Amino acid sequence: MLNKIKQSYLEIILYGIPILLFLVLTIVFGFNGLFGQDSHAYYQYARELNLFFKTGQEPGFFYWPKLYPFLGAMIGNIGIPILMGMRMISLFALLGVMFYSNKIIREIYNKDGKLWLFIGMALSTYFMRGGMLVMSDMLATFLVVYCYWNFIRFMKLPQVIPFVVMVVTAGLAFFVRYPTLPIVFIPILVAVFVGLRKLRYSWLIAVLFLVAILIALFIYTSFFQSVLNDFFNRWSFQHIFSRSFNDKDGQFKHWVPNIVYIFGNFFHIGYLAVGIMLIPFYEKMKGLSLILLIGTGCYLAFLTGFSTQNYRFLMLSHPLAIIVLFPMFLKLWNWLKQYKIHRLFVIGLVVFNSMFFSYSFGKTYQVHQNEKVIAEAIKNLHSQRPIYSFYVDQSFPSYGIENEVRNLYLDEYQIFEKGSLVVFSPSQFEKQWEGTNVMNNWKNLSEKHELEEVVVLSNNWKIYRIK
Repeated sequence: MLNKIKQSYLEIILYGIPILLFLVLTIVFGFNGLFGQDSHAYYQYARELNLFFKTGQEPGFFYWPKLYPFLGAMIGNIGIPILMGMRMISLFALLGVMFYSNKIIREIYNKDGKLWLFIGMALSTYFMRGGMLVMSDMLATFLVVYCYWNFIRFMKLPQVIPFVVMVVTAGLAFFVRYPTLPIVFIPILVAVFVGLRKLRYSWLIAVLFLVAILIALFIYTSFFQSVLNDFFNRWSFQHIFSRSFNDKDGQFKHWVPNIVYIFGNFFHIGYLAVGIMLIPFYEKMKGLSLILLIGTGCYLAFLTGFSTQNYRFLMLSHPLAIIVLFPMFLKLWNWLKQYKIHRLFVIGLVVFNSMFFSYSFGKTYQVHQNEKVIAEAIKNLHSQRPIYSFYVDQSFPSYGIENEVRNLYLDEYQIFEKGSLVVFSPSQFEKQWEGTNVMNNWKNLSEKHELEEVVVLSNNWKIYRIK
């Protein structure tokens, strides 16, 4: 009875932390989930889709998969503000990841994993952040976890229904984020072989698998070419052991090479502060946990070839990493209890991760606030003229700015229209974007035109008027 009471409290804490954090960020800090160019792009396309549903006006071009903004637009049709709806998708996806991760732990190890999920997810700064943002990552992560949950159900008792749900969920995950393909491919492949060998209606498994592939190809035939071209242009074996890159997104120099970066789920304090403590308690993977590890490994190997080290990309693999590390945590926990320091261990983790969250999310919040302040400053100028900008320009429509925006990255301008506004921070981009359209445009603009400083903002952001 006592253990059940403890588990109930732990369950309230585990699922209550994301909800409480969501409410505090929203009510106390006024955070609306918008952060960075990708976030605003998802929100704006959801608004365009919502308008399409109501008026038939065609939405504009959108490069990424459309399922996440589509769901946001659909929620907008039932009376919930689109922005809040998209934030709720991320929040409930986070809760769903925790719920099904625990079900997988119970199924594989026959143990309750709430305490470990509390340490590895609820106290994980980078993972929790994903549930607070208007981004597709957490929804894709939930679909990956749900795909693996149905894979495990199928492996325990091979039946057609869990196989169908697994394939459909994998397809939905792909239509939320393309990079989910490497992580869901392994369980589907294993399930196909098992189904062909064990199921009475094995032919149905083969047919369903082929139909799923054909449907995906039919829907995305015209689009696959551009996606694959972008992939092969950016992916390289040379990147695996590199930490300095120079591509269309500018110049980057990271602390560690890609082959080290991909282990962030296991050892980076932003994901798992206790990862290094698990090394002495290493336990060999076997059975279903080995399949989860292979799926994780395929995805992480996929990431090594890119020139971008974004810890946000590790979100997809984090739940699977936490699940396969569970036996090691049990050994660590028993060792801590043996020396009666397990409570001190948990308290220390809560304090440390809370401090790191304040520091790390503080930078996210600063960018968010900066976007809002810049947008408000532009609106206060009451100018209808075009705006030349970069980096923050994607946020302008989200905050009601309807001026024509001319992006300094997409085109190299020879002539700049007099009277137009320029929103830029030279010191922020001069190193990374040297030699690209961004800095070439700025040099051309600042050397050949007289710029009047209209508004000076924080982080050296300024609003200029071209004289």
